[in-house]
Amino acid sequence: MHLKIGSLKNQIIAFIQSISKPQLIVELGIILCNFLLFFSIPTCSFSDTLYKITWVLTILLILLIVLDYIFIKKIVFNIVQISLLLFCVSAFISTALNGFRHFSPTYFYLTFFIVITYTFCISRKVLIKPLLLSIFAGITLFLFVFIIKYYKELFTFNFDRLGIIFGDINDIAIFNCLGFVFSLWFFFKIKNIPIKIALSLLSLIFAYCSFASGSKIVVLLIPILLVYLIIVTNKKKKWWLSLIEISIMLVVFVIVMNLPLAESLKRRFLSMLNLFTDSQIKGADATDGSTVGRINMFLDGCLMFLRKPLFGFGVNGFANFGGITQGWSHNHISEILCNTGLLGFLFYHVPMFLAFKTKKVNSISFLTIVFSIVCMISIVLITEKMFAFLFGVVYAEAIETKPILQIDIFKIFKKKELLTNENNGSN
Repeated sequence: MHLKIGSLKNQIIAFIQSISKPQLIVELGIILCNFLLFFSIPTCSFSDTLYKITWVLTILLILLIVLDYIFIKKIVFNIVQISLLLFCVSAFISTALNGFRHFSPTYFYLTFFIVITYTFCISRKVLIKPLLLSIFAGITLFLFVFIIKYYKELFTFNFDRLGIIFGDINDIAIFNCLGFVFSLWFFFKIKNIPIKIALSLLSLIFAYCSFASGSKIVVLLIPILLVYLIIVTNKKKKWWLSLIEISIMLVVFVIVMNLPLAESLKRRFLSMLNLFTDSQIKGADATDGSTVGRINMFLDGCLMFLRKPLFGFGVNGFANFGGITQGWSHNHISEILCNTGLLGFLFYHVPMFLAFKTKKVNSISFLTIVFSIVCMISIVLITEKMFAFLFGVVYAEAIETKPILQIDIFKIFKKKELLTNENNGSN
């Protein structure tokens, strides 16, 4: 389904006319706050002082959402919220069983935020697309900040790995890749030629800045997402076109990997591959301690899971009991299995299972879920703000499931008033 600019304008006008001015002000505040929040995640989160801005914006967003319920008047619950809340219960039990050692509330804060934003979005579905656009706008604004900070290195190709100013380099690479996902999806969907050209340029800039961070996950993310979009867009009838486009993409990818801008990334990627070959690959380091360490941590996390398969070792269990000084297992799968066991693993991933059951493969939300699954190789989704602040909106669009409970807020208060009046009358 292609996006038409004229149709989008009509939808915006219809939206403005359909609600009262107070509600419009609140909901525009929610969209603006969401935009600023996503911009703040990579810009402020790793600063000793600026990180407070992200949390202030988070609290403000929650307050605006609560305020909007005055106009929405209903709260809808389904299996998604229940599974995520059960994950929190399971993670708490896991931690309690292991003595609350070095307890951290991050799992719970971020999961509760997913529940809050998801609940809001399924109660006010008309805001899902504006919120997704605000996420894209926030990521794009960060891209400009990234370019301003590193313009000399980016324009002269004189760099090894860029992004350390903002914190974790791998997180910054993934954040720019997320921008690449959004810009590429809109490129495929929008028919307007000038906007299509602008989006293609934006996609290339996002991809370049992702490569500039030198994170090996980029070498997997960008080709996998490109192949996925090509296949989904062309569908089965145009399989031959998909084959041609994927072949061209692979040729371009090989060329790019041999350009100066990808020199550091190419060396790191070849060094990783070198571990699995009998002979030395030209241009690769003889040893790749980073990959070896990550493999060992993954295996250690899996072995720990087998020791306590039901509840695991609790929040920060790998850091507390894994015997490896880095503190976490550097991948999502073994970390969550080790820390929360099979129960926590299943509860946390129920929304993803439901998204694949719905099969809205053509939506930006489904593409984002595919993106998140690939990212599991390198990071732990449950501790990353970029995913926690994203998933609530994404799940609301990607998942179709029946409501289990719907609460009319004002009916509850009316019942309380009636009961109070009846009691006063009887007295």
